[in-house]
Amino acid sequence: MEDVRILKELKKIYGDSVKFTADANQVLATFLHFWDGWITLKITNKSNKLYHLDIIWLEEPLYREDIDGYVRLRSKSKVLIACGELEHGVFNIFRKINIGIFDIVQYDAIDDNEVHEALTIY
Repeated sequence: MEDVRILKELKKIYGDSVKFTADANQVLATFLHFWDGWITLKITNKSNKLYHLDIIWLEEPLYREDIDGYVRLRSKSKVLIACGELEHGVFNIFRKINIGIFDIVQYDAIDDNEVHEALTIY
């Protein structure tokens, strides 16, 4: 829980004058055989520890295609979930918005070369 320890130290220094977010960078996304409830439980526990440190949101805590994991996570996490940065095309974003897997959409229109499509999201 090194990241939680670091955040606690930053909170001691800055107090409530600075708001923090956390980017998990699709933790364990390269280990596809670990897609199971254990990963979601671990991330849920960590997200709730971050919640108590007043974190604003947790970005991409699971692999972007782990839809079931995101649904379970959102139902149990107290922290807002942000995703979408690595999506390509608005179809995937709209599909995931409709399923309800995240609270904050972070679609990267520049990386996806679809600025005009991104405008349909926002």
